[in-house]
Amino acid sequence: MESFLIGAAEFSWTSLESWIAIVKMVIGFGFIIFVHELGHFLVAKACGVKCEKFYVGFDAFDVKIGDLVLIPRRLFHFKWGETEYGIGIIPLGGYVKMLGQDDNPANQAAERERTLVKEGDADAPTESTSPAEASGDRDEPPQLDPRSYPAKSVPQRLAIISAGVIMNLIFAVIFAAIAYGMGAPYQPAVIGGVTPGGPAWRADIHPGTRILQINDDAKNPDHLRWQDVAGGIALTGVGHEVCLKVTTPESEAPSTVTLVPEGHLLKLKLASLGTVGIEAASANRLAAGPRALFPGMAASKANPPLKPGDTITAVQGRATPYGHDIKREFLVEWDRPVTLSIERVDDAGKVERLESTVEPQPLLDYGVRVGAGPIAAIQSGSPADAAGLQVGDRIVAVDGGPVGDPMLLPERMRRIARDGGTVALTIERGEPVQSLVVSVAPRSPRYLLDVSAHLPMGVDELGITLAVTATIDEVVAGSAAAEAGLQVGDVIESVRFLENDAPIDPKSEAPFPLDPITVAEYPHVWSFVMHLTQFAAPEHALEVTAKRGSETVRGTMAPRPVDGEFARSRGISLQPYQLTLTAKRFDEAIALGLRETKEDASQVYLTLRQMLLGRVSAINLRGPGTIASGAVQMALEGDAVLLLFLALISANLAVVNFLPIPVLDGGHAVFLLYEGIFRKPPPEHMVFWLSMGGLAFPLLLMAFVLTMDFLQVFVG
Repeated sequence: MESFLIGAAEFSWTSLESWIAIVKMVIGFGFIIFVHELGHFLVAKACGVKCEKFYVGFDAFDVKIGDLVLIPRRLFHFKWGETEYGIGIIPLGGYVKMLGQDDNPANQAAERERTLVKEGDADAPTESTSPAEASGDRDEPPQLDPRSYPAKSVPQRLAIISAGVIMNLIFAVIFAAIAYGMGAPYQPAVIGGVTPGGPAWRADIHPGTRILQINDDAKNPDHLRWQDVAGGIALTGVGHEVCLKVTTPESEAPSTVTLVPEGHLLKLKLASLGTVGIEAASANRLAAGPRALFPGMAASKANPPLKPGDTITAVQGRATPYGHDIKREFLVEWDRPVTLSIERVDDAGKVERLESTVEPQPLLDYGVRVGAGPIAAIQSGSPADAAGLQVGDRIVAVDGGPVGDPMLLPERMRRIARDGGTVALTIERGEPVQSLVVSVAPRSPRYLLDVSAHLPMGVDELGITLAVTATIDEVVAGSAAAEAGLQVGDVIESVRFLENDAPIDPKSEAPFPLDPITVAEYPHVWSFVMHLTQFAAPEHALEVTAKRGSETVRGTMAPRPVDGEFARSRGISLQPYQLTLTAKRFDEAIALGLRETKEDASQVYLTLRQMLLGRVSAINLRGPGTIASGAVQMALEGDAVLLLFLALISANLAVVNFLPIPVLDGGHAVFLLYEGIFRKPPPEHMVFWLSMGGLAFPLLLMAFVLTMDFLQVFVG
């Protein structure tokens, strides 16, 4: 499938490589927590604080029935000197327990009592030590154990509290520097596809456009990554302008385009991140795995056969340096055999050059014809724009004849464009309805992203998107739909793909949604269904639920090939277009590591700011499950990629930990600043209630992101 980008090994519970990736993920996350706590520990010891425990992971409680311990609170522990070291069973962080310091507000009074030196204590110091004394307050405060955390001066305690985040920032730089020293792959900011009707498409941005800069962010244009672009657009927020500096395949002179990101509702009516409808460029190389060629489709029957990892250097003699060039040539020649120029590298590194012929892919169809709705969007500078078509116009005739199946309108326009002709479109416009005949010269198609369930279908040959109705206008005699009992006038309510007469198995490699797709959520569902249907195998079918008057009817039908009609896809999967950035010198690696850490850390602050402004929804946050899954996938892509991901997590941990929220390091720092300014600790009741609220915040946040993880997995 041309839309699939596969460049790395895929996770499998039966794969040794996947288990190695899990081990790398666990070690990596554990190390990030370890260095954070090590920072606290080392500075605390240097300041003379007694450290009672050093744990990676929390050892809150045993899980047991009666006296039988089912899950112990810690994996292992040992005591060395005065400190107990261990690994807790709850892998959500770690802690250093210092004498006189406890993040749980309920334990603070008891902990404070432990730090007081009792009269007659043989170990009592000869002079009292207190935070107030350290600050110059000469009242008679309680005498504190000089090795307790509260007994230390404000600067010492501030150093202890800050050491964890400083260590995380240092190691974020180290992780990234090592990654760039090894050679870190990245996706350049080159556009490989645009969504029909999206902001970028309407502004006539097309594949091959290179993005140099986002807003006023002056990143190095030579190394601007796709993730920088996607993140910058998402954080701009839906409905707010984003300014892109770009170059196009036609001109290397930079130009500026202003777009407004759009969003849509996901399942459960949750809002998506903002997008302008662009996709990163793919390479001209087939995927390395078994899914490089979609089973049963035209590319899998090429002569001579194609192989995973083949590089397609040309189609019909026209150079194809990017994946979108291949896809465009497939579109232009959709109804003809194409000759691919192939470069194939064997295990010994020898390059073989050959040519392979791929036949056109027969169109699969059910025999359902839905109605054409109004024009939903018009592309700037397109044939439709030049001809004066407007959003809301309804196409009611083509060259004096019926519109027919709107799904086939792009192919009809493509044939006219290939012959250099024009088409007369009869349109209805406005109220009262005006009937106009407009002459349009279709153009040769450019690659668009695959059809989406929540957007109208694109007719790029005209530069329009077209809504399609859910009402069946025609059922082809003798077709699968006719045999399934569907009738003209039926209104489609939902569809569901089946495999061997059962719902799609989650383990299936078929590119179909697992759940039913409803018209209420996705009004343009039929164009999406017809796109996915082209990848159907003999064991696949479609179940349609429709309304017939007051009656609900269902029909199951398997698609059939249509004589003389062909699909846009021939069933190939391409690798992402990637370059490798390798630091040549130590100082260059450090500089790149610093840049990476600065960008990662600033991204967190920007995300939080946009959430507070309401431009980004908190439902886009993800929890430890999603993060761990991402880390495993990064590990499968290579050690350098994993290290960059760990740098991101380490920088994120540093920033989040230093937010001014009680029980977090940043909250402790705020209390210490108060004490330093006013020469006395903040009132105990204020610390208690703020700490209670601060404790509730991470617990509620964890519950929220775990819920988001659950919805991501089980709802989508």
